[in-house]
Amino acid sequence: MNRLWIFLVTALCLAGCADETNNIKQPTQTPIPQDPDPAPEPFKPLSCDELVCPYGCCDAQCVDLRSDPTHCGRCDTVCSGFCLNGTCVTECSGPSARICAGTCVDIASNNTHCGGCDNACGPHMECQGAQCACTPGYSDCDGNAYNGCESFTPFCQCTNGETTTCYPGPAGTENVGICRQGIMTCEDGMFSYCENFVEPVTEIPMNGLDDDCDGITDEQLDEDNDGYVFGYGPGFDCCDGPSNCKAVDPSKINPGAIEDPANGLDDDCDGIIDEDDNKLCSTQAHKFAANTALTPDDATLLAQAMDICATATESSGSGLISAELRLADGSQLPVSGNKAICGNTTLISPAEQVAVATDLGGIVRARKGTMAVLASGKAMGKENTGYKDCAGTEVLAPQRFLNAHNGVLPVSDACYDPQKPPTHKRANDSVMLRLKLRAPSNAKGFKFRFKFFSKEYPKYVCNNYNDFFLAMTDAQSDQIPADGNISFDMNKNPVSVNNAFFTECNRSACTASKGCSDCNDGAANVLAYVTDDRQAGATDWLQTSVPVSPNEVFTLDLIIFDAGDYSGTSANQNGWGHQRDSLVLIDDFEWATEATQLITIVN
Repeated sequence: MNRLWIFLVTALCLAGCADETNNIKQPTQTPIPQDPDPAPEPFKPLSCDELVCPYGCCDAQCVDLRSDPTHCGRCDTVCSGFCLNGTCVTECSGPSARICAGTCVDIASNNTHCGGCDNACGPHMECQGAQCACTPGYSDCDGNAYNGCESFTPFCQCTNGETTTCYPGPAGTENVGICRQGIMTCEDGMFSYCENFVEPVTEIPMNGLDDDCDGITDEQLDEDNDGYVFGYGPGFDCCDGPSNCKAVDPSKINPGAIEDPANGLDDDCDGIIDEDDNKLCSTQAHKFAANTALTPDDATLLAQAMDICATATESSGSGLISAELRLADGSQLPVSGNKAICGNTTLISPAEQVAVATDLGGIVRARKGTMAVLASGKAMGKENTGYKDCAGTEVLAPQRFLNAHNGVLPVSDACYDPQKPPTHKRANDSVMLRLKLRAPSNAKGFKFRFKFFSKEYPKYVCNNYNDFFLAMTDAQSDQIPADGNISFDMNKNPVSVNNAFFTECNRSACTASKGCSDCNDGAANVLAYVTDDRQAGATDWLQTSVPVSPNEVFTLDLIIFDAGDYSGTSANQNGWGHQRDSLVLIDDFEWATEATQLITIVN
């Protein structure tokens, strides 16, 4: 009875305990959210650096530079005929030349058409003498040429786990410089892939290593023969040839090039692609003190005002090599004016004939930043109300120019009078800015803008006085005329008072009887130079374009002077040939990478 009671009590207790346990509220567990499947990576095509292309890569695609007529020898070199062994030809001819699949190939060396069309060599094989042969070091272990050469070892059979040295690099480079042998391991009875070998790469300057394994450390490489050593950093050629650059013409890309802002290349190797090279290097106006000797540094200020910012030497770089100020015949510019010649006119010094300006008379603004001002009188605007400024210098006009025009300064055809042929040959109150320049390695020309004013216009059109602005160069293009002058109107007339470009003038002062223009552009800008718009005329802004060759070193002479029948002598102290001055504004010099024709236009 007691045992039965104990059993019942224990059973009830266990049942109750179980209920209590089951009635305890368990904490709720929040399920951990599962990340959704990640979005697939967007497809990114491989670059030429990532692709394995034995015969060339262009635009991230493998091509055959030996036979592709759109990439013949170099990317984007297009042939009008066929491409044979990397050279454009008009006919597919030669002992081993054949047309296969529409292309001209050499069946003696073409892996796809070896010995005949569509006879392709297998892996690790190359076409030699119209026969497929194993590339150096590989063996055709199974005797089946269709599947190529299997093992990089002359021994086809080996013991699993066995190792041997290997080197698939060019002969003569093994264990030279950075180049090292690799290891092959036998698997399934054959040696296969060569691992951990080091092959030659293009020499990297200044890293203390023989990167190309030729036994010479840090040699200077100039594969494209453009005069610049390959490397990365200031002064180095970032694109030196097919081994490290896929540009169509690597010789046009180097620190001496000008940036082409639309070709997607770092033309000047400064680490920036397609930047705008039209930089400002002159923003402040500057007048030179009277009776001071003008120096090359002063001439350089004028070049910079024209936006010639970069400097160069005769053998490297591009831009300004030197600048100087002289008289029209190239002789030394004096410090002071010559009172004996000027007579009753206002004596000025040559230093007052040049200036750097942001504007002329508060009306005509520089095209960009500042502009250079050259004048046969004072280089200033309308605050100079007189027209009798005289420096008193008299020299012959540039000899090359005279020689091409029968020893005299020419007049336009419209003004030529056979009864009174021209006799002028002297340049009065002249000033010449001589610039020696080196063209960029990818330049095909240069351009500059100018605007000419003269107080001889319109009164002395086709008359005794005829001021000139000459732009002369010794550049070697066959487009340069015999007289060297590169700025002229459509009738080949140099820029003078008798020139078709004079379109800014007062119509009432310019009549047909004077042989001048119809003043289509009005006289508003003339007031930048004089206070009475009837006393002067001007051209519009003009642009001269000139062809040059890459890396060409040449001189550009910018010259202004008074000319006339009379000069100050001991018998005549009036200085008539020095009166009614002219002035030219010169700005916006730039190099051109496109084909350039010699022309001067309104722009």
